[in-house]
Amino acid sequence: LSLTSQYKTDVALPNRPWKMPKFVGSLPIEPIETLQNSHLNSDDTVFTALYRSQREELDAVIWQMKQSHVNNKRKWSDMALIAHDNSTVRLFGEQLRASGVPVRYSSVTRPLKDEPFVQGLFALIELAQFAQHGFSGIVEQVKHGRSLQNLASWVRLRVQNIMDSPLSAITKSDSGFYGDLDVEIPAKLYSVDSLMRSLSSLSAVLIEQNGEKNKNFESNAPLQNLVHNWDLLQNSLHDAQSKAYVESQILVDNSRIDGSSNDLMPLSLDACYLLCVADVARSIDDDSTVLQILQNMAPRNPHVAAFVKLWKNVQILASRMHNNPDLSNAQYALGEAWNICHVAERWQRMSLQHNSEGYRANDRLDAAMRLFDYVSSYVSSDISSMNTFDDTFRQENVVSIADFIAQVRGMEIEADSLAKVAPVPDAVTLTTPAGSVGKHWNLVWMPTLQQRVWPNLASRSTMFGAESLANIILHSKISASKLTVNASLLSNNDKSAVFASEQRSFLLAITRATERLYISAQYSDSAVPSDFLYYYLPERYYNNENSRTPFTEFTTPFAGLDMDARGLVCAARSQILRASSMKEEFGNSACSADNAGNASSPDIANSSNSENSKSRNAIIDAAQTLQLLKENGVFCADPFEWDFMSDIDDYVDKKSSVEKDNEKNNEKAGSAKKASSVVSLSPSAVDSLWACPVCGLLNRQLLGPQPGSAATYFGTLIHETARWASENQHYDMPETEVDETETANNSAEVANNSADYSPYSPLVRRSNAIANLMEKYYLSIAPELADIRDSKEHYSALAREKNIKRALHAIAQYFVTSYDQSTYALNSK
Repeated sequence: LSLTSQYKTDVALPNRPWKMPKFVGSLPIEPIETLQNSHLNSDDTVFTALYRSQREELDAVIWQMKQSHVNNKRKWSDMALIAHDNSTVRLFGEQLRASGVPVRYSSVTRPLKDEPFVQGLFALIELAQFAQHGFSGIVEQVKHGRSLQNLASWVRLRVQNIMDSPLSAITKSDSGFYGDLDVEIPAKLYSVDSLMRSLSSLSAVLIEQNGEKNKNFESNAPLQNLVHNWDLLQNSLHDAQSKAYVESQILVDNSRIDGSSNDLMPLSLDACYLLCVADVARSIDDDSTVLQILQNMAPRNPHVAAFVKLWKNVQILASRMHNNPDLSNAQYALGEAWNICHVAERWQRMSLQHNSEGYRANDRLDAAMRLFDYVSSYVSSDISSMNTFDDTFRQENVVSIADFIAQVRGMEIEADSLAKVAPVPDAVTLTTPAGSVGKHWNLVWMPTLQQRVWPNLASRSTMFGAESLANIILHSKISASKLTVNASLLSNNDKSAVFASEQRSFLLAITRATERLYISAQYSDSAVPSDFLYYYLPERYYNNENSRTPFTEFTTPFAGLDMDARGLVCAARSQILRASSMKEEFGNSACSADNAGNASSPDIANSSNSENSKSRNAIIDAAQTLQLLKENGVFCADPFEWDFMSDIDDYVDKKSSVEKDNEKNNEKAGSAKKASSVVSLSPSAVDSLWACPVCGLLNRQLLGPQPGSAATYFGTLIHETARWASENQHYDMPETEVDETETANNSAEVANNSADYSPYSPLVRRSNAIANLMEKYYLSIAPELADIRDSKEHYSALAREKNIKRALHAIAQYFVTSYDQSTYALNSK
């Protein structure tokens, strides 16, 4: 009933077609508590939540899905997540996969041209076509005005696409608890480029020494032959270009456009790429080729091996294209290139792994299926459009691979790529409202219901005004003379149509759940819940002058940690620590009750025994959990892997029976030994290490001397004052006596006027007295501010001088309270 019609009519809203009559809870929207059947608000079929951030919402949704699967034994296929746009769908899909939840996209959210392996496959075919023509192909390109640098850039771009794609990924076997798993590492082209640049540098040195008949000529024979081959290639290209100019009397020179020229240039990075094409085209395999020299320079470099394998695949594909003219067909060329790469079997094996590598391999196989389905349909549709009864149906009428590559690269929207993926037997469905039409699930999540996201009132198809033109033709009144159109009315109709479409998609999404619906939103400085929530769910989401919707709080113990192995380890460690502290606390209270000997001591003792029993059971349960996880391959569950635990184990192992018997007699000696190990660490060093440990360590060791400033000037003085108070005067020790006469006289009036006495008054007087003494020492060592010549530094020093007293009081307060262990206890505020 809330969807308004875009056509003017006098028919009442409930009486219009496809509109239901007014039922309880329909328009006008009112809170369910005011209705007679208020039990509708507590039937647990709709769960609403409001979170503080997107990270919190992501974690909550993933935890709810895992809890439904593990605790309630629900299948993954019974769950679905419906979001407004594909970006939100992709965000939740990546997080679910990272958490081990299988997902299935109802539609394709990325076109084929953006798939890395598709880009690499196309680049492999183009390089093979270029190498198939050999030297004549390079000459033909030069005749058309392309420079050698331009050709080298084109070749390097294709090589970059192949190296960045999974087709050239370096595969390693990772041994784990569940057997050997294949892990792919991307190949890096910059390591190969650095080796080829070193060849260029060495060739320049070799050319300079060649005139002097260098004795190392024979040792540098492969590099010398490489330079000679490059000179021959350049001379042949220039001769062919000059011959073409004599024949046609037309010279095409693009040097003024692209800034390059075909002049003779020494061996360089671009020359190495062109030599690779020439060597592959001529099938040369000796020690003087670029690929062989690279292998000799780095025989164990996996990136060089991937680079060499790339060119071997190009050579094989080029030779097969030359021997088999049918491979010019798009379908056959793609199949041959796919078989040469030898990745199908490896990706199928990796897709069975339940990790991120397996999910990525499964996505690549889905993209490969879409690619071959598309080339099959593309070839079929193009052939059907031809006249098969014509005798001119020859090889030239077959769809070429170049045309197909241009067609795929011209795809701009996701709909161009087939919305068809390989089925996943049991997985969570991720979709948009348009993809959920005609489908239903038992559990449905609708996250990220934010304003300006849902509804999104941005105008659609406004570039050429197609929607406005359709509205003019269909809904305007055509008079006998002119076509009368009101621009403001037309704009309002467009906005109302968009809003009605957003309403329709929202109401469609909430009807996809058959058992339970989860709706959530965020409320922060940058995100506001959607108006749809306040409009359709006023009993759950409200924001008026009296109150606001409270944030969702998790009351379940260890919520979010009980569905992950590392989370269980964290929960078990936390449970052991909490139970140990509670056991110690109740044990101390029981001892104090026994010493008091009052009438209530038995009750206190019984309660403490019950609490000790609960704590002991919690510790045993957490220890058994850690042991079970450790036995099943979760290495972080092993206490030996925890930080700071090796020192305790070494200390326990080194204890002898004699030392255990004499522990009580040597407590003072042990405490003195511990006190002897002093760590020197300044507050500024603590701040830098806390912000970034690596940066703080590098700045401390590798930064070098720095010019002084007002900040370092006052920091050095304050550090010196703190060192004097601690090392020379021992103000941080409780047994050191401090003259509090001056501080007591200053605070006498305040103490007399106050009716209550604070137990912290002695500590306050002591810290104030220490701060006054430190201030006097600071003034004795601080130089005059007039000595600072720089005006900017002088004003900065004046501003910082006002904060000296506050800093010294903070240090004094730390001296007084640091020796009190209760200040830094586990449960302290």
